[in-house]
Amino acid sequence: MAEGHRIPAISIRQPWAELILRGTKTMEVRKWHDAYRGPLWVHTGLRPDGHACVEYALRDPSMSELFTGGFVGLVELTAIISFDARCWEDLRPEHLDTGSFRPRLFGFFLKHARRLRRPVEAKGDLGLFYPDTELQTTLAGML
Repeated sequence: MAEGHRIPAISIRQPWAELILRGTKTMEVRKWHDAYRGPLWVHTGLRPDGHACVEYALRDPSMSELFTGGFVGLVELTAIISFDARCWEDLRPEHLDTGSFRPRLFGFFLKHARRLRRPVEAKGDLGLFYPDTELQTTLAGML
């Protein structure tokens, strides 16, 4: 990471963050749009999506104890689209949302997921947020 180059982060609940790192989930659904494209640190919120965690743990026991409350990896945000009903259904294998289409949702396309060597505990925030310089350095050293 070049000095002075700060990478934004996005907080994603488990098991979704883990599925992104595994390359199974390649799109994150959000209620907001952003002009940013490029690398994103992946942060996991403290509270997992309990129903989804149970569902995925039943399918794959390695998904039963997932880290929460810190940074777990890095992805590349390549595009953001606005969903319509057809697009929602067509892209379901990428976003993995089992719910029905809702207007005003956006799909964040994520590629090149890289897991940190070990998770780094830290607070998250809403939207895209910027970890401080010291944390950026720590995260870069964990790739």
